[in-house]
Amino acid sequence: MSVQLKRAVSDDVNFLDSIERLTFDSCKYETISKRQFQYLLSKSNGEIWLARENNKPCGYFSLLYRKNCDFARLYSIAVLQEHQGQGIGIALFEQAEKVTHDKKMRGMMLEIREDNLKSLSRYQHLGYQVTEKVRRYYPDGAACIKMKKVLQ
Repeated sequence: MSVQLKRAVSDDVNFLDSIERLTFDSCKYETISKRQFQYLLSKSNGEIWLARENNKPCGYFSLLYRKNCDFARLYSIAVLQEHQGQGIGIALFEQAEKVTHDKKMRGMMLEIREDNLKSLSRYQHLGYQVTEKVRRYYPDGAACIKMKKVLQ
């Protein structure tokens, strides 16, 4: 596997938008629009990283930072279906934790659908603790599980 990770720039918006549309069902998730990606890349307090395999975009993650909060928020992580199972998601997730650590933040937090048992188990295995359950969080009414981990 030859995956390259790099911080996304404005020229990557179309790739990010394509990955978002192909990965997330808008009936189940609040999807990020091109305009929102552009804002995240240019003006927000956060960053987006893009994964490429053989020079083709195949995944991304977005991290958000809030003033007076020492935890980064993993807002979104996505890998195109045809690239799943190849370690790209793991590489993206590890990079998100590394970026968080390098920024001297205390840890990372995230949300997942309550019915996403595979991810819930994976994140718990990685040391993430459930902090809260929020009912009717997603567009289809599903609850979310909020999780966080203190990074060493």
